[in-house]
Amino acid sequence: MRKAGSCTSPQPTAVDPRRALTIVFTTALGDPRIPWSPTTLVTVDTAYDTENTSNTGGSRFASYVRQYEKDFQPWDEDDVDPVRFAAAAWGIATGPVMSPGYVRTRPDLHSVTAFRDDYDGPLVFKITVPLRHHQLAGPRLPYEWADWETDRFQYGNEGFKSLVGPDPQHTRGPVSVLTTTTVLYRATDWKLPAAARFTGPGLADDATEAVHALVEHLNRDAGPIVARLLGAQG
Repeated sequence: MRKAGSCTSPQPTAVDPRRALTIVFTTALGDPRIPWSPTTLVTVDTAYDTENTSNTGGSRFASYVRQYEKDFQPWDEDDVDPVRFAAAAWGIATGPVMSPGYVRTRPDLHSVTAFRDDYDGPLVFKITVPLRHHQLAGPRLPYEWADWETDRFQYGNEGFKSLVGPDPQHTRGPVSVLTTTTVLYRATDWKLPAAARFTGPGLADDATEAVHALVEHLNRDAGPIVARLLGAQG
């Protein structure tokens, strides 16, 4: 799999200056257009993808796929692995490669990444979930211990605000207890789209199909798990 730090990003997409302010808001502060729910962990933002491409009728995601075409190439013609293909597509569709991503992660989750388990081959999703003190079992932690804070600069996304570390200028003492939990979901029974094309427009089409399938499966199967963890109902 690709290591994000070793990749060269594509050239910035040309953007209509009239949309610049909107792009700053949706990138840094969350996008209030997206209807989140307790079981919706990720979503494909097709509207943003097509509205902010440099090519009329094109796609930002397709442009990135072309830039990272080598990540999709099978090791040999007998090793066409839909799991490896899907993991590559997911890695490109999400940050830090694309910002904002073609796939958007719910603001209150820290990350949703995917990788192929090289031991026995399935696709594995790693969902990193911050937990606030009131969501922890056991005696309540001391009031003076700082917790995750709601991002004060984010608007919209009611009920699913981004959580950030405490502001050191406003903490009540020297201790901060910031808890996260990791949900690993092994997609052993998912039917993934066949990886058939590895270059040109066909590659972008197949990668797009894979990403849409992964979003649907993940929300359906892992969404209820995260909702239960956070004490919400689907």
